[in-house]
Amino acid sequence: MKSPLNNAGDVTLVKEIAVDEIVKSYSKNFDIDVKKYFSGLDKIAIYKCNDTGYRFYYPFTISGDSDFYIYFQQFEWYYMPWKWEHQVCLDFIKPEHNILEVGCGQGAFLKQINKLKGTNCVGLELNESCVLDLPNLKIENILIEEFSKNNAGKFDLVCTFQVLEHISAINSFIKGQVDCLKKGGQMIICVPNNDSDLMKSEQVMLNLPPHHMGLWNEFSLKSLEKYFDIKLKSIHFEPLQKQHFDWYINVKLKKYFGNFIQNKITQLLTVSGLKKTIHKNLEKRADKITGHSIMAVYEKV
Repeated sequence: MKSPLNNAGDVTLVKEIAVDEIVKSYSKNFDIDVKKYFSGLDKIAIYKCNDTGYRFYYPFTISGDSDFYIYFQQFEWYYMPWKWEHQVCLDFIKPEHNILEVGCGQGAFLKQINKLKGTNCVGLELNESCVLDLPNLKIENILIEEFSKNNAGKFDLVCTFQVLEHISAINSFIKGQVDCLKKGGQMIICVPNNDSDLMKSEQVMLNLPPHHMGLWNEFSLKSLEKYFDIKLKSIHFEPLQKQHFDWYINVKLKKYFGNFIQNKITQLLTVSGLKKTIHKNLEKRADKITGHSIMAVYEKV
């Protein structure tokens, strides 16, 4: 067994998870049958790369396909057009920059920065329905590994938002991004922060395959500069967002009371109106609570 991040064999088995549990949970929470992604498997494993701290699911063949992600497009919360990481990224973009976003979806972020900054933007997206060719904005249906072969050193900034956690072949994916950068260019990565209380709960179904294939945190993001031609410039932590207040409350209740009692308390809070009071208190201190995501900014050396 080798880590897909640094190809080193120094890995530790963290835990094993029964496939039946995953299948039942996806069916219960999202009304989707994911059995086909675990064909022939009774259990899957989480391994930890001891050098980088990166944790990954095994086997590597259990990630979702296009049908899986098309299914989740029906949920409004899944593809939000403008998020915390997009706003933070704006500070690193100049009008003269050439921008590449890997895993851009329908290009909502690129369209907005093209409008605000007038930058030349290219997006890569494997969903063929998102292919687009407009002045200063082009979305291509191609893997970053293939795209980088003919676009080495062409971009001032390469960004990925909530993408790396879905990728199994993570080394070649990151290398492709770095190859596309000019020397001195910036790479921005935003992923779920698995050190956050929101992501520590085992009830976070979308943090499991076939949705997520890797588990990132501050330590693993910092480790990237040891294996790629990049230097870490800054780390940014998302504060707790309003749309995640209920999630945060439920995680805390489960931690202290367990699932059954948590469900009862949640119902009581809703009926009594106390949840609104809790929300108001969270609004006052949300910027001091670590939220869902973490962003790392690197410079190509």
